[in-house]
Amino acid sequence: VQVEGLGAARAAEHATSDDISRLEEIHAALVLAKAERRYDDGLRWNEAFHLALARASSMPRLVRVVESLW
Repeated sequence: VQVEGLGAARAAEHATSDDISRLEEIHAALVLAKAERRYDDGLRWNEAFHLALARASSMPRLVRVVESLW
């Protein structure tokens, strides 16, 4: 939780408009999957969101840690 929290805080400072657009797209897909009760897809979109957020942090080592946790 602390690792992802650090990544989210850094992403809030360093995310580009492309990063934000990608996060919005992933979140929309996640919400739709949940609404349609496609829970396997929802889990995949949830993971994709967390990894995209970590990547937006501009911290490559943190990204590797988060990837290994997922």
